[in-house]
Amino acid sequence: MPRDGGARRWSAAELREHLEALPDRAFTQLVADLWHRQGWSVEVSDKPTEADIRVTKTTPYPKKGLIQIVPATENSPVGVSAIDELASLKRIEPSTDEAIIVTLLEATDAARSRARAENVTLIDGEDLVALVETISGYDIVDHYVEKGNGGDAGESAASVPSAPDTTYRRSRSIEGRQGPAPSRTRDFGTYQEAPEYTAQQALERAATTVELNPSDAAELGVFDGIQWDVVDAFEEHKQELAFMRDDLHLTRDSVLFVADLTEYAPRAAIVGRPQGRVAGMIRRDVPDDAWLASTGAAALRVQSIVDRIHESVEQAVVRKRSAGENGDVKDPTLRYVIAGGVVGWMGLGGLLLAPASVSGRLFTVLLVTIWIGLPLGIVADAIQTRVLLVRPKATVLLVLVSLIPWLSIVAGALYLYQRETINWTSA
Repeated sequence: MPRDGGARRWSAAELREHLEALPDRAFTQLVADLWHRQGWSVEVSDKPTEADIRVTKTTPYPKKGLIQIVPATENSPVGVSAIDELASLKRIEPSTDEAIIVTLLEATDAARSRARAENVTLIDGEDLVALVETISGYDIVDHYVEKGNGGDAGESAASVPSAPDTTYRRSRSIEGRQGPAPSRTRDFGTYQEAPEYTAQQALERAATTVELNPSDAAELGVFDGIQWDVVDAFEEHKQELAFMRDDLHLTRDSVLFVADLTEYAPRAAIVGRPQGRVAGMIRRDVPDDAWLASTGAAALRVQSIVDRIHESVEQAVVRKRSAGENGDVKDPTLRYVIAGGVVGWMGLGGLLLAPASVSGRLFTVLLVTIWIGLPLGIVADAIQTRVLLVRPKATVLLVLVSLIPWLSIVAGALYLYQRETINWTSA
């Protein structure tokens, strides 16, 4: 076995046994060295109010992360409390980009769910073994295994050479020891970009999964932009699809899936109406519409209408901008139409109290004109002024209410108020 810092090769099971045998402090120091190998500046803390490891990086852009170690000696799965503790530290620590828990233990389903919600990365024993392999970190493990057999690895003066351009800061007992040299070709970012890792992370972030066939996926737009016939050539080109699209991944069983189906279909259309991310597992043998809820077709139609309205509004805005106009309203005509509709409904109420003062035909003409004119005026004004883009749900609701006699007075007044209170500079 090499003793000069070279790589010692073990099987995955043997490597995990060595990691599990390390004392808690040595394991923490080993994790710090693994991140240092990837070019991070590392600081290990013994304070109970801080994360175990703080890592920073300045290239290609400033980045900061907190790493919390859950040692194998705890002999119980990682629970929600560990996730909450690190998430709290991340919120307190200024400018923290990443929060990572490293452990050789398993994690409860509740902990994994909380980690997804809090944007905390869980690296378990299998992930850690893969990381050691990816960054060629066997010499780091060898260092701690050798020193761990004789005591605390951090107390030794022995070291693996450190790169001259890497800051390596340690606290207390290991302050003066240099860290291992960072790899110039492979780092944790490379590991995270590996197809198997990104696929596994995408599945872990998903709250649930549904199945759909390639035809349904194509209809939803999952394969939009791909020039060849995906449905017919699906089985032969799964790897190409996963390579071409960032949100498509392959499982270890070669099942292609889309990371989040809610980006292509409303939640109300998906069976079970799930919350959170929904991974869509694409298989050829799945029946048509297997992913679709009983009322999903109606939800899709509504979504299609909303999308078309949005597209029309965006096109109108583009045309206005290309003509050199800004988002403010220069022509108040439509505003007067809405105000006139509100006043008209109030006037009709007065006419009802004195029906003999106006003929039935004239009353009918006024009623139909105001009934149709007010909602049309709101729609036209909302498109022209971009109110529909800024507050789409409220605007659609007000349009619907404006179709109801007498309640349309409230709808028109609320729309005019909403229109005047929008901050057009920020909108």
